[in-house]
Amino acid sequence: SSGSQISGFYFFYKDTSASMTERFYRMPLALTLPRYEKTYTGSLAGNLLQSGNDLNQVAVSGQGGVMTEINFPDLTMLEDKVINQAEIVFFREMIENYSYDTYPTPSNLGLYYRTNNGILVPILDRQLLRNPDFTSVVNNFIGGNELTDDEGNVFYRPRFSVHLQRMIDGEVPATIYLRVIPVDRDASRVILGGPEAPVRPETIKVIFTEIGG
Repeated sequence: SSGSQISGFYFFYKDTSASMTERFYRMPLALTLPRYEKTYTGSLAGNLLQSGNDLNQVAVSGQGGVMTEINFPDLTMLEDKVINQAEIVFFREMIENYSYDTYPTPSNLGLYYRTNNGILVPILDRQLLRNPDFTSVVNNFIGGNELTDDEGNVFYRPRFSVHLQRMIDGEVPATIYLRVIPVDRDASRVILGGPEAPVRPETIKVIFTEIGG
């Protein structure tokens, strides 16, 4: 009635419990778990995967593609501090003979972590909002949406303030993952500058309140 389009599978069956009326069950595609098989042989993403820990460039792609692992080996400098805001900034890398017009970049990148059972879930900042939709209010708080600076450079700025506090307190692993969201149906991809990129490297900004004496 709202005019929105709905995609999915419709399963028709006879209702044998009453008047043999034909009924149907609709399964939306958004609830279907996808299974993708990819090959990165000969690609820049494939080279980055083979090189192990890369500090110059990182790759992310949607639909079950590549994600980037971010490790925090030493957080002792932030002990006895209350995290007010924490954010990571990634700038899009311009790649020779690669067109972002042909292969669009993600509109949003999100941060995830693994639970004790190894399940990949959104960071605590997003979980605490209890809002499954990527509304403008949520994006402004969480960050991660595609932005452009005054010089026209595209960048992403996901925030992990609550989650960083939990990492410092040892409640969650000191490793997070950068992914394209939504993870199931967005096929976009992007190459980002790492922490040792020669131009516009990845940076982390933390605003905190120091406590104790």
